This record gives sequence, structure tokens and C-alpha cells, in this order.
Amino acid sequence: MTTVNAMNTRPITSADRQPLKRLLQVSSSVHRHLDWFEPEDWIGSQPFLALEGYQWLSGVLACPPDPEKVAWIRLFAVAGNTPVQMVWSKLWPSVQAWGIGLDITVAAIPIHAWFREILVASQFEYLTDVVLLSWDHYPLPTFPGKLPFTIRDMNLADIPAIHQVDI
Repeated sequence: MTTVNAMNTRPITSADRQPLKRLLQVSSSVHRHLDWFEPEDWIGSQPFLALEGYQWLSGVLACPPDPEKVAWIRLFAVAGNTPVQMVWSKLWPSVQAWGIGLDITVAAIPIHAWFREILVASQFEYLTDVVLLSWDHYPLPTFPGKLPFTIRDMNLADIPAIHQVDI
């Protein structure tokens, strides 16, 4: 394990695309925001920071503003046996320093208890619950008779209608 003093914080660059993918594949501590974007989509946006030790990504934190004055924590991931709180304590102050004077609200939707605990310890303010729905009953129920709708793969022509529903 890399020592804290041997680690440095730096912006993610396009050269980090593969190391980022590798980190996300092997990490057991990953927070991903509920949105349509992949983590690689935020490369080039700031703040998107890496904690690097001995040329390996030990952790990443991405929260570029979108919309303009709200920076959702899009990604927080920690490598293998690296202590989660240590990675947060190295990356979060850089994000805070970046946001000072910009009048930007940093927000998160924590899905995992470990991430919620980090946010609470960092004095994030709880505002509301986001309800996630899941179906845990299998097999799926059958519908008697003919369905009043059809199910098909989405195609590009569907995007304007989906956008209207999603607004």
C-alpha cells in the first residue's frame, strides 16, 4: 500500500482513460451518480481529480458543474485496499478550494452507506430522500391476454420523445 506522503492529487487527463476503467473494474468502493453519463465522459471537465501513488490511481473524485451552479458528485472511487476515508480526505479539500467564490453547490445522491457516512462526516447537509424502485419478485407476473402495448428496442428516432418525458 502506498503511503499518504507518496501520493499526489492531480486533474484526470485523457491519458487516464484506461487506468480509470481499470480502477472502476477492480474497486469495491465506487459511488456513481444516477445519470446517463459514463465516468469517462467527464474527462476534461473540472474538477475531476485523481489521487495517484507510484503511478497508479488510488482514487478519483469527479464533480464538474452541470447545471452551471450545481456540482453533483458524479464519481468517487477508491482502489482495492486503499482506505476510503484517506482518499476522500486527500481529494475533497481540492474540490472545496476550487468551489470557493464560485457560488457552486456540491451535491450528492449517496446510494451506499459507506459514502453517506463520508458525506455526513464532511458536513454535507441532508435535504431529501431519493426513492429507488426495484423488483425483487421472480418470476415476473404474466399478463392475462394481449398486452395493451409493445416492448421493443429503443432507436435514435425515439430520443426526442424520451427527452420530453425526461424533462
